[in-house]
Amino acid sequence: MVDWAAMSPRTAPPLLAGLQVLATADRSALVAARLLADLGAKVTILEPLGGSPLRTVPPLVGGTGVGWWELTRGATVVAGGDAELAELAQAADVLFDGRSPPRPALSSHPGLISVQLTPFGQSGPRAHWKGGELIVAAASGLLSLVGDPDRAPVRIGGDPLGALTGACAATAACLALLDPARACRQIEVSAQAAAAWATHPTRQLWLLAGQLTRRSGPWRPFGQARRRLIFPCADGYIALHGVLGREWPAFLAWLAEEGQAAPFADPRYAAAAASASLTPGGIDQELVDEVDGKIALFFQRYPKRLLAAEGQRRRIIIFPVNTPSDLLADRQLQARGFFQPVAAPDGQPLQVPGVPARIELGPTAAPPPPRPPTRGQPLAGVRVLDFSWVGAGPLLTLQLAVYGAEVIRIESTLRPDVLRLNPPYARGEPDLEASGYFAPLNASKRSVRLNLSIPAGQALARRLVQRCDVVVESFTPQVMERWGLDYPSLAREAPGIIMLSFSLHGATGPDRAVLGFGTVLSAEAGFAALTGWPDRDPVVPGVPFTDWLAPYAVLPALLAALAQRQRTGQGCYLDCSQLEATLALLREPLLAAQLGLPAERLGNRLAIAGRDLVVPHNVYRCQGEESWVAIACYAEAEWQRLASIVGDPPVAAQAPLPVRQAQREAIDAWLATWCGGRTAE
Repeated sequence: MVDWAAMSPRTAPPLLAGLQVLATADRSALVAARLLADLGAKVTILEPLGGSPLRTVPPLVGGTGVGWWELTRGATVVAGGDAELAELAQAADVLFDGRSPPRPALSSHPGLISVQLTPFGQSGPRAHWKGGELIVAAASGLLSLVGDPDRAPVRIGGDPLGALTGACAATAACLALLDPARACRQIEVSAQAAAAWATHPTRQLWLLAGQLTRRSGPWRPFGQARRRLIFPCADGYIALHGVLGREWPAFLAWLAEEGQAAPFADPRYAAAAASASLTPGGIDQELVDEVDGKIALFFQRYPKRLLAAEGQRRRIIIFPVNTPSDLLADRQLQARGFFQPVAAPDGQPLQVPGVPARIELGPTAAPPPPRPPTRGQPLAGVRVLDFSWVGAGPLLTLQLAVYGAEVIRIESTLRPDVLRLNPPYARGEPDLEASGYFAPLNASKRSVRLNLSIPAGQALARRLVQRCDVVVESFTPQVMERWGLDYPSLAREAPGIIMLSFSLHGATGPDRAVLGFGTVLSAEAGFAALTGWPDRDPVVPGVPFTDWLAPYAVLPALLAALAQRQRTGQGCYLDCSQLEATLALLREPLLAAQLGLPAERLGNRLAIAGRDLVVPHNVYRCQGEESWVAIACYAEAEWQRLASIVGDPPVAAQAPLPVRQAQREAIDAWLATWCGGRTAE
């Protein structure tokens, strides 16, 4: 039996050794630099002469904001302004510039890859607009999908959108490094565009079915009805993907074992479950609510980890609603050595997120021939064999396809991708070729149908591997091994192959075989515990959020491995966990938990340990149905302008933050009155 706890902490080969990265002291730029530093790049950070505001954001460790310390550890920090930036850029290969307002892109030397991170891009009618997590969430459409339906939209806790922007910037830089034409030198990353990716399912529902997705709190859509997703339990909450369907017999067997089957004996429930197994469209809402109420009484008897383990044992998808403290003690993350022990400035040991992939260098083949330069297509000439399905894996390979790689999806009509079965449909009727959910995630790809359960199909797959550069799969562990398509088998026949496995929990560890989707993984990854109102149950984002977040955390590692292969011919195996990739972009809450700050749901307040960092920072109702506006004043000058525009503020226009903190509720009421008489536009 494997002693998972005895496994060593994770280390990564320095795939980007020798790369010189320069970053400004803005959070998204620092996240981008952190992801490349973890792959071996050397990082220099330019901090404003007055000091970065991140230095003072609590909690503090050794007098320094723990978020600033963690993102800059191991880097060289230099104080200065534009002149110093231009000088440092002379020795840099990549610049991540997140200053606001944006400056013209540097052209200090012809080899510099300059990535500019802005809230809305550098062209268009909002190029000059200010950003911030709450503002970007509102402008991207994501904010409208989160929260309870009878209250204002609520931001996702943990500030993931700024981190997502940084991960997109790191991905863009790695794409530019792979470009044979060396044409990708000036790159823009818009935070609004990065966040808008996550609204993909709702856009298709509107375009094809005219259906406007509303936020649904702790529930999730279920055909024309809704069913509960978040349930209270004995020691917190759990996320249930659903039992009123194919899982119903297994759930009844579980109830019988516990002596709790009697309340569920109503024949209407079995009939509804049988109907939902085919299509959830006709399920009656009152019946769903009745079943959910009885399920809630059952779950309240047991702790969340027991419920998750028992559910998975029966192939019922239940995940714990983890707090950051839960994640730090999680046996799967510990077994895989995800968290790395690092000494903080005051000497105390802290656990920090590691590289979001276990990277194993493989055998070496002859380096591939140079790829012909193709302007705007940095991956032209790269061939990818894609065994992934549902959301996270196909989104990852989509990024490869749109930048020029030839991506070949392996599918089967015996077990179609579940997204092919998901509405909306282009012609209104169920059709494997018409799902508006599936098609955009698989645009620009080819598709081949293979029966991998028989030797002939497996042999054809191996022949395809020998003609490819990269293999991507997202099955539960051991599926590829059962088909003879695991990395050791493929590397024997194609020594230079790069393979990325992207399962929920990774290919090793005691919980490697869990079943699930991004809908409930968002709860396991800590977002639900940090999202919602303090007097209500936690909520998850109204989309499978981790599906859109996790791919960008691992794409830099995949692209770095591809760059090394092109230099040396060496293959590589990347064992990636969607949970770990998500946590690589949720760093600050994990550190705060170790410094004694519990997870809190604060609505739209931006606060730590009861102290508001920004006032005002909220969402206000405007004229019209479901019409809202987000307002945040991150600087004193912004508050002064707002006070002069609205007029008659409850505190002086020159009032500093401590005064506004004490009058936060009065300021919110003042703005609510003003906004209520106007349209959001």
